[in-house]
Amino acid sequence: MLRDSGHLLIVDDDPVAAGMLGLTLKGAGYDVRDVASGEECLMVMAEFSPEVVLLDIDMPGGMDGYETCRRIRSRFDRANLTIIFLSAHDSLEERLRAYDAGGDDFVAKPFDAEEIHRKIDLAVSARLRREQADAEKKLLEESVDIAVQGFNEMGDILKFTRGALRCRTLKALCELMIASMGSNNCACHVQLRGSPAAGTATMTPSGYASPLEESVIELMRQHDRIFQFKSRLILNYGAVSLLISNLPADDDALAGRLRDYAAMVCEAAEDAVVNISLRADALAWAQELRSLGESSHRRVELLAESYRQQQLNTRVQLESMAEKVEAMYYQFGLSDRQEAAISDTVRGTKDEVLQLFGQYGEDFDEQFRYILADLHRASTFQIDKEEEAAAPVVELF
Repeated sequence: MLRDSGHLLIVDDDPVAAGMLGLTLKGAGYDVRDVASGEECLMVMAEFSPEVVLLDIDMPGGMDGYETCRRIRSRFDRANLTIIFLSAHDSLEERLRAYDAGGDDFVAKPFDAEEIHRKIDLAVSARLRREQADAEKKLLEESVDIAVQGFNEMGDILKFTRGALRCRTLKALCELMIASMGSNNCACHVQLRGSPAAGTATMTPSGYASPLEESVIELMRQHDRIFQFKSRLILNYGAVSLLISNLPADDDALAGRLRDYAAMVCEAAEDAVVNISLRADALAWAQELRSLGESSHRRVELLAESYRQQQLNTRVQLESMAEKVEAMYYQFGLSDRQEAAISDTVRGTKDEVLQLFGQYGEDFDEQFRYILADLHRASTFQIDKEEEAAAPVVELF
């Protein structure tokens, strides 16, 4: 079976044995090199990076196979390297020494070529499985990291949404948006456009925007909903405009996540602007009703006072009329009986009118008191008009 991968290093001072084994393994598709000593082995290792080292134990010089193996293990990654000892002496002591030195397997000389092939196949296949497992593990870890980051970002969005719905002014909502984007290391400018009562707020991390910064926001509203130019990202919604000035353009994955996060922040802010506008409109209408109540209270007070003055004037006029009629008796030459009858009629009618005034006047006075009391409550109603305040604290994962 031919191989498209697999680097083998033969370390043997016998050139005949090393050459024959090398030819056999090259014929099986492996990339094979051979050296005659432990010193040469260590020099070749860093450059060649073999998966399998076939290591003879008895070699001339100061470094035998055991010492070579120990040095290999101390310098190179054990996980991707299999060491198979080759020896003409197959004793328990030699096998134990090979194991203690860091060897993975032991083959006695003279060896069978099929046995060598099988052991190498197993070693290389195990290495490939390890690499595949490592790659799958890395992919899984990356997937988990992405999932955890997505979960954290959704948690941030939920907390932002909860905080946005608690904002009472556009300024507070701007500050919350800037803080939320800042938690992702994004510097941004925000413009929120509410109803006429709520107004418009344009803010930067430093506070209210300057006229020049406001003009930039106005110009960027002419672009599409999402527009990116290098490290700048613009998002335009009906009531929300967001400008990010430091988007990591060299990291597509991170930039994509930040775009999605910013879009969700803008969508949540859009709903919050509607709530703020509704509240501002309601407060403006309540203020208008309060002003109307104050005006109506003053007018009804004047009307009640005019009614009371009218009653008083009517009483005076009726009494004056009775006195004038009685003063005219001498002109008509009436008898005492006739004068008494006329006086009784005039004064009786006057008393009946005054009695009606008294009867209906009490009803009028009572109704005036009720109306004035209601208007007083309307005109003195305390409107909870919240002043602009700092944005709520954003809890982030």
